[in-house]
Amino acid sequence: MSKSDFSNTGFSNTENPEFFETSSINQLKVPLISLILSTFYPGMGQIYNGDSLKKGLLLIFGCMFGSFLFLIPGLIIWVYGMYDAYNTADKMNKRDIAYREAKTKDILLLIIIPLIVMVILMFVSLIYAIHLLGSLDSIFPDLNTLLNHDIGKLSENANYKKYNI
Repeated sequence: MSKSDFSNTGFSNTENPEFFETSSINQLKVPLISLILSTFYPGMGQIYNGDSLKKGLLLIFGCMFGSFLFLIPGLIIWVYGMYDAYNTADKMNKRDIAYREAKTKDILLLIIIPLIVMVILMFVSLIYAIHLLGSLDSIFPDLNTLLNHDIGKLSENANYKKYNI
């Protein structure tokens, strides 16, 4: 649509031809979607708004570690993330800040990186637990039998427990 198409419509914004470009009209963010995404997955609302991956990761790890160490700081970071996501989307719609597309790569990385960190932390905590307890026998009593492939001994133990022989 051009500026001349709206010359007799009474629009007050006819001086600005960029206003009538369909790309600028259709580029809106839904603040409620940003809020919901940040509520269920901290940092995802920021990624939806096109913010950097660094900002999303800082929010999710801030919430995780803040919640593990002290509950209140984690909740404060989480609520701030929800507020920031909603506010940023609203500012984009009001054209106070530039519209930014969400990047699929950032969405995937925001999901994958915390999962990798959680798996690493689980392995580190398992190694630490083994170190504290001294051996695997106290955690998994039949593990040595399985590792040695002594199936006969394992089945004897199972029969003994089953039939109380």
